Amino acid sequence: AWAKALATDERQAFEDYLEQFPDGGHLVEARARIAGFLAQEEAEARARAEAQRADDEAWRQALNRNTTASLDDYLQRFPDGRHRQEALAAREALQRAAADDEAFAAARGIGRAAAYQSYLEAFPDGRHVADRSRSGNRCVARRQASRGRREPAILRPAPGDRPNRSA
Repeated sequence: AWAKALATDERQAFEDYLEQFPDGGHLVEARARIAGFLAQEEAEARARAEAQRADDEAWRQALNRNTTASLDDYLQRFPDGRHRQEALAAREALQRAAADDEAFAAARGIGRAAAYQSYLEAFPDGRHVADRSRSGNRCVARRQASRGRREPAILRPAPGDRPNRSA
């Protein structure tokens, strides 16, 4: 039994030895080996807990920053992290929002109904399509697309929009 325990070098084998031979000649050695396995298991559990804590903290920081760079940093540091799927989804949402904002800014820059209509076709559920005020007024994109005007539209920002200062 002792030779088997030494050959397998597993905690269970040494525990089996002690169970079969509670007063055996290798009692002290078997207990020492078991204690070593337990200490190793505890150290591994602490390391896993610390890794999870670091993962969670990095995820919290990435969420607080809420940028593609912060999410990329999280994914690079924790490629198999606990929050990997959430990070990928958040990154995709940020990229979609940025593309939406860029398309709307381009439509505003052009200021014609066709440009707004193109925006609406590309982003039918975009951030700038939804009603922007409690009074039920439609958003700038829908107003401009529905006008069908050829001359540049005079744009008034909807509540929450930033003024276009580049014009």
